[in-house]
Amino acid sequence: MEFDKEQLVKDWDTLLEISEEMTDTTEAVNNLITEIENDLNELKLGVSVWCETPFSITISGKDQQFKLGFCKYKYNWRMVCRQTETRGDAEFFVGKMYPIIESYRIMRLKACHHIPELISSMKIKAGSFKKDIGDSLKSLRESEMVKTLIAEQQMTS
Repeated sequence: MEFDKEQLVKDWDTLLEISEEMTDTTEAVNNLITEIENDLNELKLGVSVWCETPFSITISGKDQQFKLGFCKYKYNWRMVCRQTETRGDAEFFVGKMYPIIESYRIMRLKACHHIPELISSMKIKAGSFKKDIGDSLKSLRESEMVKTLIAEQQMTS
């Protein structure tokens, strides 16, 4: 096999360009993920939600399914990924959760495609939760009114 020094130098230069572009783009992706996560936290919704649609990553030659979610992770609300497994008709979470910003680059990149679905699911769940909170407040106020009426009755008796 003949060694072509000129080709090696060209290949190396190309590899350096690719590396710089990948690093810059990955940094931009990471910054946007962090910004989105911070923005979601500023909403203070307190709503856990998981995307319905899984994404696949090949690890050690085996396709594995993951879902993107937003939930409390070690005392903080985070965008996380968790592996899923299907047994029969049921789907189960298996293994650990990983904050997407701390996970493998390929996982972060795949998860990014599911952020719109995550936000849509959060909107639906938060809307339902808002109704539940309103109903609870109404019940408490009605209970307070009942308590006041009973107290007034007892005072006049």
